[in-house]
Amino acid sequence: MKANACNPEALTFSGGISGQLDHAITDTATSPHPGIDGDNFCGSVGEHYTAALKFSIGDESFLLDLNADKYPAVGPGEYPAASGFSGGATLWLGHADPGNQGRFITDDKVFWTGTGGTFIVNPDLKSGTIDAILTGSTDPGSSVQVKGSWRCAA
Repeated sequence: MKANACNPEALTFSGGISGQLDHAITDTATSPHPGIDGDNFCGSVGEHYTAALKFSIGDESFLLDLNADKYPAVGPGEYPAASGFSGGATLWLGHADPGNQGRFITDDKVFWTGTGGTFIVNPDLKSGTIDAILTGSTDPGSSVQVKGSWRCAA
């Protein structure tokens, strides 16, 4: 992942993944749409919002997607982290593809989806806070708690 364009973070991960996160990457490999695979997307399109954060903890790379859906448009406020029709939080294991400007390639078999908690989108629509529990896709006994503040673009 590219070291430039780092955004300050203050996130604590505990449980199946443990560590402190103080920065995440936003680079030029943008996704054409918001959604659970919205690599580097930070903002809204109509009623869909995504804040995507790429980062590493230890020697593993992750993509945290915070998604909200609200008709007619997503605005500042609190949203459920539990995955469902109104969005939610998803944490993907994967790696950055250096041959494609750092585009994140997810391991479609290893991810955690929100099962509880919330995230807040601030008025700038580029930052907020999160306190969420995410449960593993392949191991339902594996859970990760994410707490703190996030920023998806400078």
